[in-house]
Amino acid sequence: MLLVKPFSTVTLVGHASAEYPDAYVLASARAGVVRDLFAAQGVRPDRMKTPVSVDAAPENSDPVTRQVDVLVN
Repeated sequence: MLLVKPFSTVTLVGHASAEYPDAYVLASARAGVVRDLFAAQGVRPDRMKTPVSVDAAPENSDPVTRQVDVLVN
């Protein structure tokens, strides 16, 4: 998709469960891994944003708390 629309922006929302004392750091690290992967594939870093979401659900019961959402605009 990014080859067709090279000027798109990519938002990578990292998730983590609030059960972790460092949930914000964990969610940020998850988004950072995906950001680094995209950058290695040629996506310009200035076209990517990495907000985080600290979710209330425990990680062992809700897979959403262990993911990174990829939104292309």
